[in-house]
Amino acid sequence: MRETIGYRLENHLNITSLDWQDYLGDANEIVGGDVVDIKQYPYLVSVYHIYMKGLICGGSILSERYVLSAGHCHMFCIGCYQLRVGSSYYAEEGYTYSVSNVTMHPQFNKNTLDYDISIWTPTEKIALNGVTIKTVKLPDIGSVLHSGANIIVIGWGRTSESGNVSEVLRAVTVPVTTEEYCSSAFNDTITERMFCAGFVEGGKDACYGYSGSPAVSAKNLVQYGIVSFGNGCARPGKPGGYTNITVLRDWIQNITGI
Repeated sequence: MRETIGYRLENHLNITSLDWQDYLGDANEIVGGDVVDIKQYPYLVSVYHIYMKGLICGGSILSERYVLSAGHCHMFCIGCYQLRVGSSYYAEEGYTYSVSNVTMHPQFNKNTLDYDISIWTPTEKIALNGVTIKTVKLPDIGSVLHSGANIIVIGWGRTSESGNVSEVLRAVTVPVTTEEYCSSAFNDTITERMFCAGFVEGGKDACYGYSGSPAVSAKNLVQYGIVSFGNGCARPGKPGGYTNITVLRDWIQNITGI
């Protein structure tokens, strides 16, 4: 793994049944964000470990058959996962689904986090209700996400690098940085399948526990990014790193038809 980049899933390569409760005790909020209701972002999904009883990642509903998340979120057995939709809480209320398949991008690299994207298939069709359970909008193939545009990051993650657990959904708005600033912040290891967002002075950011969660345009709520990596949380000069959906849009269409 690159020296300055860490998954937004805390210590995921080292998590065992013995230290999972320590992981849970530190994860689950967002830095500088606000509590929101699932009705505002009805496409949010929590990816939960049913045996270790803990949040793994976030995701977004693409259709009744597919959920979008980060590639590095798939690290356990298929039967370990539970997808929860229609709830502001990652472990309560709403509706749950088991997982039948996870499709990884064939070029996903767990060390560089390039092509950090995956598509999850529930065992049953997700029952969309148009209120608390809806599909997310995706950008058109060939569209561009410009620097300076504001994105909203939604999910369940820390309020600080050592924050306490919060069970409720949160959101934070941050600006997309220039490609040059993003590359410089991560020692020139950024590819075209990544982008950064955050304030130069820090203070607002996704954090640990947020991996796989959607980053949507503040203007039209189209999902342009997936929470992928970062260097700490909300540090000055260290923006958050996201998978760039616009560049991978054709792959999503090839897998899902969407």
